[in-house]
Amino acid sequence: MNGPPLLTVNNLTVHFRLRRSLLERSSVVVKAVDGVGFSLGTGESLGVVGESGCGKSTLGKAILQLVPESRGEVIWLGQDLGTASSSSLRMIRREMQMIFQDPLASLDPKMTVERIIGLPLRTFFPGLSRDEVRRKVLEVMEEVGLPRSVAGRYPHQFSGGQCQRIGIARVLIMRPKLIVCDEPTSALDISVQAQIINLLLQLRQDYQMSLLFISHNLAVVRHLCDRVMVLYMGKVVEIGTRDAIFASPRHPYTRVLLNAAPRVGNEARGHYSRVSLQGEPGSPVNPPPGCRFQGRCPRASEICRKEEPQLNGARESNQVACHHPH
Repeated sequence: MNGPPLLTVNNLTVHFRLRRSLLERSSVVVKAVDGVGFSLGTGESLGVVGESGCGKSTLGKAILQLVPESRGEVIWLGQDLGTASSSSLRMIRREMQMIFQDPLASLDPKMTVERIIGLPLRTFFPGLSRDEVRRKVLEVMEEVGLPRSVAGRYPHQFSGGQCQRIGIARVLIMRPKLIVCDEPTSALDISVQAQIINLLLQLRQDYQMSLLFISHNLAVVRHLCDRVMVLYMGKVVEIGTRDAIFASPRHPYTRVLLNAAPRVGNEARGHYSRVSLQGEPGSPVNPPPGCRFQGRCPRASEICRKEEPQLNGARESNQVACHHPH
């Protein structure tokens, strides 16, 4: 990463308090994100991976202030978003956008494509004329591969891939510095996934946008991202360069994820042994003491059950939170 970071996240924690049932007054605390920290540079792409329920989507929404953090800091270009005024945060939102997992559900079915894509401009730049907004909408439609002739159609008239292109156009029209991509290809066919990923690559290159790319698809992460961060039960267990993570993962959980990922053709799996999981995932309501992965880890020892590991290996290409790293 060259120069100061665009985004810095320090000890970000998001806990949700939920009632046990409608008839009970007692509640439980769900520790969705628990002390996550990282930085992201201009034009850099960071992949966030982990199994369902590990806190990936909550992390992305908390960074954009769509869900409140319980504690910690989200610093955007030197400004703490947690202490920013509503007017300041509104201005910052022009530079931070999100692409959602379900392309059709993220679009208003009552609005035409032209209105959907132009909505951010009308919201943040109300002084623009109708003709100027339309001109910008048609230009960005061409950039994402949508013909101008479909501007008057509605979302239900498009395929999933086309709907995602509409969502990307809605984000791109603001020329943001950061895009949080929350599983943007998981609902699409394989061939359409490739088209959307190649589009994101091209747009990132053209506009030097940073990406926080949340995904289960490790093949996509490997193709698109510069660095990879692995989450387990709301904690970062490993973070490093793409090449280091895929070639020589140091945390047992990272190895489990990579072993489970499908490979195409002669794609290398890496020079590491196969690791199998034991037991069941812990509960984010009552996580185990010590290392949260210790109940499923074949390398767990007494220290793993008592002491929580911290990220170490700052001088190496990947940092790992493990008492017995590979």
